[in-house]
Amino acid sequence: MAKVITTVALLSMLGAPLQFVYGVNVLAVLPSVWKSHYLFGKRLLQQLVEIQPNYSVTLISPHAEEYPVQPKIREIRIEGLRENWEEMGLPFDVEQSRQRSIMEHFTRLMYAGATNVDLLLGDAKVRKLVRSGEQFDLLVVDLFLSDSLLGLAHYYQIPTVVISPTGANTWLNQMTGNPQSSALDPSIFLPYSERMGLWQRCVNTLMGLFEKLTYNFFYMISQEAVYTKHFHTLCQLANTTLPHHRDLTKNLSLVLINSHPVVQYPRAYLPNMLEIAGAHLRGAQNQIELPTHITYFIESAPKGTVYISLGADARTADLAREKVDILLDVITGLQDYNFLIKWEDPKFYTSLPKNAMIAEWWPQETVLGK
Repeated sequence: MAKVITTVALLSMLGAPLQFVYGVNVLAVLPSVWKSHYLFGKRLLQQLVEIQPNYSVTLISPHAEEYPVQPKIREIRIEGLRENWEEMGLPFDVEQSRQRSIMEHFTRLMYAGATNVDLLLGDAKVRKLVRSGEQFDLLVVDLFLSDSLLGLAHYYQIPTVVISPTGANTWLNQMTGNPQSSALDPSIFLPYSERMGLWQRCVNTLMGLFEKLTYNFFYMISQEAVYTKHFHTLCQLANTTLPHHRDLTKNLSLVLINSHPVVQYPRAYLPNMLEIAGAHLRGAQNQIELPTHITYFIESAPKGTVYISLGADARTADLAREKVDILLDVITGLQDYNFLIKWEDPKFYTSLPKNAMIAEWWPQETVLGK
C-alpha cells in the first residue's frame, strides 16, 4: 500500500500547480498490443483518480473498455493495432514466435511499433480529440516502441510520466541517460541473468551494440518520421515550432519501472527512475472472492496448488497438442499437488486429471494470494 501511495503522490505532484484551482486533466496513452501493459497502466490511473478526487483521465488504448466502470476515466478505443501487428509478421502464437531468430524478431518489433503509432495518431477519434481544443495538464504514456507519442507533450506543453511495464531496457536507458553496463545488465532480448560468464558477456555486449545501432539508425528514424507526419501540421496550426524529436526523448519528468529490488538484480537508476512493481495490485481487502468449490480445490491440495498461465496475450490453448499431453502426464504424476490452468477455449479437447481445473480466466491476484 505504501508503494501505491508513493507512486500516486509523485504523479500528483507533477500536476500540483493547477489542481487546487481547476483540477487536473490527465492524458494517458497506452498503445501496446499486449493487454498486460494496459492492465498495469490502467490500474495506476484508477488509483490516481481514487486518491485524488479532482483528477480526471482520458485513456487511449487498443484495449480500452467500451463501457468503463470508473466515471473519472474516459476511454478511447483504437481498432486495428493488433491486426497490424500480426500483418507485420509478429504473431501472438507461442509456437510461431519461437521459430524466428532474436534479430528478426527485434527488427520486426521496431517497424511494427512505428506503424502502430501511426495508426493510433491517425485514428479519427484521436484526431478529433487533439483538434477539439481540450487542454491537458499531464501526459502519462507507455513508450515501449512508441516514442513518437512524445509529440503530445510538446503540443499540450505538459510534463511527461513514462510507464515502463517491461522494466528498464537499453532504449529507455538511452533516452534517460541512465548508465548501463554490458558486464552487469543483460539485454531483455537475451535469456541471461546478471551472473554472466565471459562468453555471455561477449554476446551481451554485441547485443547491446546492436540495440544501440538499431535505436539510433533505424528505430529513431522510423519514429521521427511518424512524429513529423502527425505533429508538423498541429504545430503550424498552434503557431509553434516543431522541436527535434530526439530533444523530446531527453525531457522526461518521471519514469515508473515495473521491476522490484526483491526479484530483480541490483542495477543503477537515475533519481527520476523509480521501481514500482506491485503498485498495481489491489491488496487483500479488495480481492475478488473465489467460489467455494475453487477455494476448496486450492486449499485441499496436500502440498499446494500450482497456477499455470502464459500471460494475457499468449494462449495456452494454442500450444501444440503433444506438448499439452506431456504437461497433462506430468500433472497426473503429481497427485500431491492441484493445478489451475488458464485455458482460453471453453472446452478441453480431452479428459482432465482429477487434480487439474481449467478456466478461460482466473482472478490471478486472488489465486496467488491463497
